[in-house]
Amino acid sequence: MIAQASVRMALIYKKPKIIADSRELLELAPARISFAMRPRDKVYLSDALAIASAVKYLNDNPKSQLRVDIADLDFDLQRGAFFVPYSKNPNSLRTIKEILDLFAELVSEDITLNGRISINVLSQWMRDPDFMEFLVRCFSDPNISRAIKLAISGKRGKPYKVPFSPICPSCDHASCAFAVLSPDKQILSNVCKNPACKDHGKLFSRNVREPGAFCVFYFLDNAGDAFNLQGFGLTDVHFTALDPSRLWGMRRLSIAQINATLLHALSEGQAQTAYYKSPRVADIYAKKLSFNDFVRRTGLDHLGNFCLLMAAISEFHRTEPTKTDFTMADLLR
Repeated sequence: MIAQASVRMALIYKKPKIIADSRELLELAPARISFAMRPRDKVYLSDALAIASAVKYLNDNPKSQLRVDIADLDFDLQRGAFFVPYSKNPNSLRTIKEILDLFAELVSEDITLNGRISINVLSQWMRDPDFMEFLVRCFSDPNISRAIKLAISGKRGKPYKVPFSPICPSCDHASCAFAVLSPDKQILSNVCKNPACKDHGKLFSRNVREPGAFCVFYFLDNAGDAFNLQGFGLTDVHFTALDPSRLWGMRRLSIAQINATLLHALSEGQAQTAYYKSPRVADIYAKKLSFNDFVRRTGLDHLGNFCLLMAAISEFHRTEPTKTDFTMADLLR
């Protein structure tokens, strides 16, 4: 086991493949593509563009499949000392419903998509005992756990600290701090940092196998790419609304390299996911524009706007296959 772990650590930092040219994506012809998103207070136009890119790819490649992962139990260190998980936020729950309704509408309009799109909500993943065992097993192996934490923070950290944050049962808030995992890998413990909670400042615990009981650090949102969730298989290409080549953290690794490091550790070297930079809106204002705002501005219906995005992407790929930045003027002309 130690020898295998050493091999994993030696291979873990190889540079992942980043695809920015739509022609290269078509030539690669991946069978399994994925996209992960946070269900914030609204569906942002950047997310809609990434989803539209993925659906357009499905239309161009009849044998391909798409998995959409909705990270409703995601957290990062910029959310403040404590926060309400997306899974407990009414606005986020409406966003999840909007995404599910959009895909239901797409499939009803295009029967060729039926059975080719899998939508997974993280809190529902946690009802899958195999997925939970997969997560716990990763942090039971000190070498894999160390590799994951090293990728996230640049530090190995204490072996009992894990990138999970249990939800306080008294106030439904979680803390932006890694939790302590018990030696038997059964219990997660953290301190409630919500001043309005009756248990503020007190240590509380949740069972690690209790569905929806804890949040997961956001770099693990893509864990499904390394796990054969519902028979989908390992992901070939991950579509992202962010620039996968953007540098992040103290060690200035690209987002794609950090994700590749995590997937390599989680899958014990089996995952070979590439990253496709989906078209994004370059305007500062448009980056903050929600999909519903876009619907209202253009006067089309919900599905009509989504088809408009796919048509715009198709036109850009036809004329400038290496271009990935739209402007609002490009979309609305």
